[in-house]
Amino acid sequence: MSKKNSQNLEHLMTTVCNSTAVDIDSNNLSIFNIIEEININNENPVDLTQKKFIQVPFELISVWRRLDTSIEISADLKIIFSDPDKEVMQEIPYKLEIKNPHQRMRIRIKGNGLNVTKQGEYYFSILLKNGNSFEEIIKVPVSVKISSPVASDLRILKK
Repeated sequence: MSKKNSQNLEHLMTTVCNSTAVDIDSNNLSIFNIIEEININNENPVDLTQKKFIQVPFELISVWRRLDTSIEISADLKIIFSDPDKEVMQEIPYKLEIKNPHQRMRIRIKGNGLNVTKQGEYYFSILLKNGNSFEEIIKVPVSVKISSPVASDLRILKK
């Protein structure tokens, strides 16, 4: 769903995936393995009092367009990754610029892992600066499930 705002800017879509590829001839983007859920399998109980870094390659993709192509865009964004308790795990400032002759802009942010604190629903949020404050434009959920092998599984693994 697109969201328009007073800055001549429209958000077209945002997703989180494992990887992307850009076709050099057409400049089209292929998105691979959209991430909706991350499963963490641990042999030991997870210490939920500390942040745990999990290695999972990801890319956040966001597409924007300017509504009036005669006006160039320069806007401040914040990309925030937050845990189920709404604690900010990571915040990335981003300057979105759409200049002539382009009408659209594609943001690709790559990471090799995420900090998690517990099982639950995490969010990638994109906020757009509007005056002196930031307005949330989109919130993309990613479920994190943490499981430990049951005792019978451990016996099989040790054989």
